[in-house]
Amino acid sequence: MLFQHFMSMNHIDAVGWINDKNDFLPKIQEALSHPEKIGNDRLQWMERIVKYPLKDNSKNLVKEISQCIFV
Repeated sequence: MLFQHFMSMNHIDAVGWINDKNDFLPKIQEALSHPEKIGNDRLQWMERIVKYPLKDNSKNLVKEISQCIFV
């Protein structure tokens, strides 16, 4: 099953993958110890999905969530 958000990663290495429950801890440890080896294209992916400028995203997220809560 391919989830919708994975379609935005088309042809780029944006995330680390855990394909087996036994790999969970080693993959997390690798990502923490050597982040440069995991998801080399994560910044490129972020540029695809995040509205710019990045510095305003937290404010925009709060605004959108507030509108949902206080409707």
